[in-house]
Amino acid sequence: MHSKRGLSDVVTTVLIILLVVAAVASIWVFIQPTLKSAGSGIQRGQVCLTSSVEPLSCKLSNATTSTYNVAYRRTTDNALVKNVSSMKITLELSDGTVITKDGDINLANGASNSTAFGAGNKSVKQVSIVTEYLLNDGPKQTCTSPPLTCDNTASS
Repeated sequence: MHSKRGLSDVVTTVLIILLVVAAVASIWVFIQPTLKSAGSGIQRGQVCLTSSVEPLSCKLSNATTSTYNVAYRRTTDNALVKNVSSMKITLELSDGTVITKDGDINLANGASNSTAFGAGNKSVKQVSIVTEYLLNDGPKQTCTSPPLTCDNTASS
């Protein structure tokens, strides 16, 4: 008579556990780099929440020459930021055209500055500022301020 021998329950259970561990380990090898890069992306995204260059005011300062004065302030509260690598102040005119001017990239944290724009006899709808930060770990992060509506009444 032939005896049918199979795997014992203990050996079968150990083999199933080993297969599950191997499957989890192989899945982890593929998922781990994605999770690490997503984490650093979230951290870089927080730069725009804790660091900003925002317009404070946009006023028509001379109606004859259509000159607007834009005041802005830098607020940086993030250890990831090394410095500001570029700053563009953008005015959107009433006809949809855009005027861009470089801002002061050496503006200290908490400091304010202002710059004048000639609008070419057109009214200005809004101003926004795009700032590019150089981060300590090398990459750059670009942040855009919320737009600020301009005051088109000349100051007296």
